Amino acid sequence: TIALLKRHGYAGLRTAAIADEAGVSRGALLHHYPTKDALILSSVEFVMRRARAGALRRLRRVEEGVDAFAAIIDDARQFFFSADFGVVLDLVLMGGKNPEFRRHIVRYARKNRLPVETAWRKLLERRGLEPEQAGLLLDLTLNTVRGASIRALWQRDEPAIDRMIIAWRDMLDLYLDHHGIKWLAKPR
Repeated sequence: TIALLKRHGYAGLRTAAIADEAGVSRGALLHHYPTKDALILSSVEFVMRRARAGALRRLRRVEEGVDAFAAIIDDARQFFFSADFGVVLDLVLMGGKNPEFRRHIVRYARKNRLPVETAWRKLLERRGLEPEQAGLLLDLTLNTVRGASIRALWQRDEPAIDRMIIAWRDMLDLYLDHHGIKWLAKPR
């Protein structure tokens, strides 16, 4: 379903094509998913759970002494620049015509992405940041990468994206130095 959404978008998605792609009969598909929206919502929930699992695996691999913000940026790039995020974003925006559909998509996104962001914030706190600073710097970092991913929808310029993220890291390092924060500090 997600692969076909990537290729054809919501409007061009046909349940018969999904059944063909999955190698099941249309009747079997309709038995499990009586509507196109039910199938799409189930698929979105699946990709959001998969993204959460991948992010939490990356987070667990961040060892002491590893640059936490570099790991956060890497995770954010993998999530926000993925085709799955593009599909979910498209469905959220399309959901303005169907508020109930949009509400489900947003709920799946929150259910699966907010735990990742909470885990990154807790890592920053263990590294010595106060909770308010950890939340602020995490939000600014994620918003920078997310903004770059949205801009890439109409202007995909990898060198410019890299320059922007490097500039953000420089500003982040200046902020941390100004506040006497050693972001590679050992966990408390």
